[in-house]
Amino acid sequence: MERTTFDVTHGMGIAMALSAVACGLLMLAAVRHAPDLVRRRTAFGWVPLAASLAALGTAVLPLPAPPIAVLAVTSCAFALSLRRGAAV
Repeated sequence: MERTTFDVTHGMGIAMALSAVACGLLMLAAVRHAPDLVRRRTAFGWVPLAASLAALGTAVLPLPAPPIAVLAVTSCAFALSLRRGAAV
């Protein structure tokens, strides 16, 4: 079986996207069952924000606009959830 560098990169990109979607869905499910995880500003709220900002910083130069826009929106959403959690 032969694979090109493009095949490997493309496959890993798809795998990482599926992993990110799965993690996001798990976080939503957990917060629906235990909203205090975000309200108390635990690591559950800070880790996704840090990961999203790190991915955004990594994506700014080499990637096209769509992933950058999505990462910017997710970073804002995580930050907003922490802000709203503190206000409640």
